[in-house]
Amino acid sequence: MPVLGVPILEIWLEALYRLGLRDILIASSQLSETVDKFIQLNERPLRLHIARGAEALGSGAQLFAHRSFIGDDDVMVVQADHLSLFPGRLLIESFERRPTRAVATMMTCDSQTGAAVKTDSRGLVYEIGEASGLRQTPTGVYIFSRRFLSELFSTAPVNDITTEVLPRLMGRINEFHNSEYHRELNTLDLYMSACRDICQRRGLARQIDPQMWPRFEATDLHGRWLQMWEGSGVRSARISTLSALNGELHGPQPPPQALLIDRLTVGEIPALQKLAVLHNKTAFIPWCVE
Repeated sequence: MPVLGVPILEIWLEALYRLGLRDILIASSQLSETVDKFIQLNERPLRLHIARGAEALGSGAQLFAHRSFIGDDDVMVVQADHLSLFPGRLLIESFERRPTRAVATMMTCDSQTGAAVKTDSRGLVYEIGEASGLRQTPTGVYIFSRRFLSELFSTAPVNDITTEVLPRLMGRINEFHNSEYHRELNTLDLYMSACRDICQRRGLARQIDPQMWPRFEATDLHGRWLQMWEGSGVRSARISTLSALNGELHGPQPPPQALLIDRLTVGEIPALQKLAVLHNKTAFIPWCVE
């Protein structure tokens, strides 16, 4: 799924590359063959490893299944169906400068839903529980130290990080708060909300380089993507280019909830952002930006 013409997986790979990570394991479930094609287009000096059949394993089980890949090292775990924009170097520094007692770092964000993270004066998480109103919520991004992983792997395998690993870390995991942007993208509504956010908030759009390589037109996703919109129940419209925009946003009928744009140029992004602000109920979603 593209955000401002860039696949979400590509956004993550670019972020991890900029952080200096070079060995990356991608747990692939749906569309594994398409992910393979996409990875083959990568030109960065990354060592990318694909783990197939991930739908059968929980997040904790993934750690156990790939112990040989992790080796005697620290590891960062991210959920690639989330869009997360944040100063990555500060996350690394939070881990490197964590209190002596801490063996891991958790990234949180502000949210009206989800579990509430409570920390002490040292920034160590001592409770994750329910709360009402705005709270700091886990994002699914963690850095686990080799010390903790050695401890974890000496016990019986677990299936889920949230329910089985985090309880072991209370008082031993410090928090890094992402105050910029984080959103799950595991439903179509959330995905459209993220697309609206990126187009309407220029500070966020600047963090996604629309000329990020590779283009993913070499994969077979475009047709599937269009079919998904047709069967989604979302009121959508499709235009080939922004200059082809006609009466889709005006007229007696309600405007589309999603406006799909086959191609956008970098020079058209400011015009797209103005449209997104004026028509804030419509998600403007370019397939690719040239």
